Amino acid sequence: MVATNAAIGNSQINVQNHGGIGFTYEHTAHRFVTRAQVRSRTVGDLRSHLGGLLEQPAAL
Repeated sequence: MVATNAAIGNSQINVQNHGGIGFTYEHTAHRFVTRAQVRSRTVGDLRSHLGGLLEQPAAL
């Protein structure tokens, strides 16, 4: 859950770094953004998992 949020943030920063020097398209950095976004949608992000946990009844 936390890793999904970190992957999205890091991959977006990676694209910014490579875009700043002008070769994002030739680099595979854009693939990491796509993978991170797909994983976020299929597995869920931290917010969706925490929301699901809060809806669960407390264990006694």
